[in-house]
Amino acid sequence: MTLEAWMIANGLDDKSFGKLVGRNRSQIYRIRNGQSRPSDELKALIAKKTKGAVPVESWFPALPKARAA
Repeated sequence: MTLEAWMIANGLDDKSFGKLVGRNRSQIYRIRNGQSRPSDELKALIAKKTKGAVPVESWFPALPKARAA
């Protein structure tokens, strides 16, 4: 699940989620809209505060599958 989808599902705006993770509204806006990437520390905190619904792995693009040689 994306951070944006989780926030919508839980009725939180950028300001409310920012308070939850100790960041300001504008930083959450930039992260949610892909203009900024959260630090590793913030990725872990987001995973914790969303009870794993937005896992750390969600911030990494999918890797292409290796082809058999």
